[in-house]
Amino acid sequence: MTNPKEEIRLQKEPFSTMAKVIEKETIDQLRGWKPPGFAYILFELPCMYGIGAGEFRRGFSLCTMNVENRPEQQERFYYLTRKGARPLHYGNFPRHDDPDPRRAQKAKMHTGPDLVNPWDDMARLVKSQMARDGGQVAIKEANTGLQAKLDEARAEIENLKKKKVTNV
Repeated sequence: MTNPKEEIRLQKEPFSTMAKVIEKETIDQLRGWKPPGFAYILFELPCMYGIGAGEFRRGFSLCTMNVENRPEQQERFYYLTRKGARPLHYGNFPRHDDPDPRRAQKAKMHTGPDLVNPWDDMARLVKSQMARDGGQVAIKEANTGLQAKLDEARAEIENLKKKKVTNV
């Protein structure tokens, strides 16, 4: 028996991310997902799910990185991406012209003598990683298409072999 709230969530459209999502499991997890009210980066993390006694399956999970009060977390970002996390979206970064005066003050407070907003640096970093991962997504999609063609060709060869054996 399924949870009624889960059924309602699964009927919703997936959250539209900045980066293209190709994993079906991640798309299902994005259904009904709402962005948090703080500055965040949304990641797709590879993970292992326990399915039985000593049995595991590879899967994907969503993770948000809170960068509201600590915008200088580039090393943490690099660590997660080296471990296979893929940034999908980011948002709510404080800016100097933020309509909320507290967030505008926070952006001014974190701005250094070079007058660079650290959240702008983080946004550039995330965008560059998304662009790099976009190429990886394209390669994965191409490989999936090639695998389908290869499977089709193998099936055709098997059919031809069967016909050859029966015609002799």
